[in-house]
Amino acid sequence: MAVAELEATDGTTSKYCIRYAESEILQLTNFPASMKFRHVIVIPAYREGGDFLSRLQQLSETTGDTLVIAVINQPQSDTTSRNVALYQAAMHSGHLRWGSPALKLLEWQNNAALLVVDRCTESRRIPDKQGVGLARKVGCDLAVALALKGILSTRFIHSTDADAFLPNDYLLRTRDLADVSAAIYPFRHRCDCSLLGRATALYEQSLRYYVAGLAWAGSSYAFHTVGSCLALSIVHYAQARGFQALGWRRFLSAE
Repeated sequence: MAVAELEATDGTTSKYCIRYAESEILQLTNFPASMKFRHVIVIPAYREGGDFLSRLQQLSETTGDTLVIAVINQPQSDTTSRNVALYQAAMHSGHLRWGSPALKLLEWQNNAALLVVDRCTESRRIPDKQGVGLARKVGCDLAVALALKGILSTRFIHSTDADAFLPNDYLLRTRDLADVSAAIYPFRHRCDCSLLGRATALYEQSLRYYVAGLAWAGSSYAFHTVGSCLALSIVHYAQARGFQALGWRRFLSAE
């Protein structure tokens, strides 16, 4: 998507970045202009092992021209160093190309890269009540800002989770979509006969029952809103003012 297309809505996308985006986008000033990507994936990661990085690396390198934005986050009440190993694994996954205080860009193969966002060190931890919603918003806001800078040429931000196993054509399924504000990937949980597996199966059943009930009632909102299965139009994301994280702040002067 060209930058002009992003601004086809009376500057809504730029206004979003000015008024509602998280402050991490201010650190993109010197992001290398030579880096260009056709796909972007946003993943919040907390208390995860580093194995998901290998899966994403393989997926993004196969597709090519992909930027993965990993928001490694930790709530303020968690004073452990449990995310240190995850952060270190991310930092050792490729060649360091660029960095700012909270952002580090690692180059992968086939013009793929990982943008590591530090929301886990003591001064950058996330308020307890904002959790994954704020982490996901940080990543998506960075994607919007990079699109405005001409770094991303995609129409969609892919939002998923570290524990999701993605199909090989994951990044290609949105290429023919037009005039769509958001797409939802089909999903299923891997469940066994253990207590946790049975509980997970019941949880998934409740999700599907809820959407089925909305459809039966004739609601226009009869769709899943699972954060790990979303593909969001950049323009529409900005129009909706991003994820509904608490603590939005206006950190640049408005028009």
